[in-house]
Amino acid sequence: MRTKKIVAILFGVMLIAFGIGLLSLKLFGFSNKVNNLGLNFSFAISDFIKNFQYNSTDYIEKNIDEEKIVSINGIKTIDINVSFSEVNIIPEKREDIRIHYHGYIKSGFIPELKTKSSNNTLFIYLEENSSIKSNIQTIDVRLDIFVPEKYENKVKASTSFGNINISNMNLSKLELFTSFGNIDINNLTGEIEAETSYGNIVVNNLSGNLIASTSFGDIDLKYSEFDYNIKADSSFGDIKVTLPKNSDFKIDAECSFGDIDIYFPVRITKNEKDKISGTVGSGNNIIELETSSGDIEVISK
Repeated sequence: MRTKKIVAILFGVMLIAFGIGLLSLKLFGFSNKVNNLGLNFSFAISDFIKNFQYNSTDYIEKNIDEEKIVSINGIKTIDINVSFSEVNIIPEKREDIRIHYHGYIKSGFIPELKTKSSNNTLFIYLEENSSIKSNIQTIDVRLDIFVPEKYENKVKASTSFGNINISNMNLSKLELFTSFGNIDINNLTGEIEAETSYGNIVVNNLSGNLIASTSFGDIDLKYSEFDYNIKADSSFGDIKVTLPKNSDFKIDAECSFGDIDIYFPVRITKNEKDKISGTVGSGNNIIELETSSGDIEVISK
């Protein structure tokens, strides 16, 4: 079992290197952003693309510090879509939305901060010049979005390279996606979907149903109260769920290469080589956990 697990993990590491290499070649000049994400993957992207760099005279260097103030009136969805940026969603005592775009870029172009309102949706994005190839040398930028504390509608955020952080909000729906980056959610109420291809997902003190998925990374979920459904999966990574002692749930936990530990009194209905199903208490809620290579823990606290 352990030998198979090591082989699977090594295969996963190979896929990570291959995926980052291909994406870097496609971008013709992206070199340093991944190492700024705080991920557990540290590959020298420049080694893949050193023969594809533009001449240094083609690059523009800029320290960015831009701000926009946008009305929240009539907005039912905030839709954030950026390519190379960390996204921080921060509640404040305010009546509008303040967007702060800041950091450093060395690139063949400088993405411009844009906003647009349509059909009760506020779109926030960084506009790129489609006539110029994405010859990015160095980019370390952040998009801080300050929203009214009383905003309780939908938020969507997507970035290709960057972490996404959000805390202390009560939302009807939250959808987060990043290709290369971590997702961090704290003290939030609402239905959540969170997905990253290469990164970890950490959720603390959530009130609401959760769907969480990562291809290469860990998932760590902590609840102070629990009366919700969870569906979480990782291809290569551990899944840990910490719940109050009085939690009630039905559980399906499956891992191909790894261990399953459930620190609750479970009435087992299925106990196979790589899968456990059972009920804790009345079984009012449903927990589905799956990892191809990694351990699963459900902890009572």
